[in-house]
Amino acid sequence: MSIYLMSSSSIPIITQSLSSSAAPTSLVFNITIVYQNFQHPEENSFSLKDSENGQVHSQISTGELTGPGIFSVELGSGGYILQLVDSYGDGFRDDDASYTGGYMDLLVDGERIFHVADEFLDSGTFSFQVPLATVNPTFFRL
Repeated sequence: MSIYLMSSSSIPIITQSLSSSAAPTSLVFNITIVYQNFQHPEENSFSLKDSENGQVHSQISTGELTGPGIFSVELGSGGYILQLVDSYGDGFRDDDASYTGGYMDLLVDGERIFHVADEFLDSGTFSFQVPLATVNPTFFRL
């Protein structure tokens, strides 16, 4: 399984290979994370995990992000959890607490099922099923 960071000419391209034994081979879904943050992206991290066994399918650690990007992974049917963390605790805001236009979208086969922007501060989780079913976003302060 591969994760691709697709970009315009100003964003570096990263390819990361992951193995996965959790996904059935009969149904495959394209999961895309669109990330936009120009103010301190190095403070943000995220992970996409299997909700049954905790297996990490995609992960970007604090300090790895340098700007906007698109991350994509193919996964089988099942439940997943997207977790977003800001190490400084100001989310997509700058030093004076002004909203900077940052956001994160989660798409399944091109359909946006989750969007977070100004309301994100410290950390949050978003649970979802594919094929698409009920979704459950939760945001909290650490």
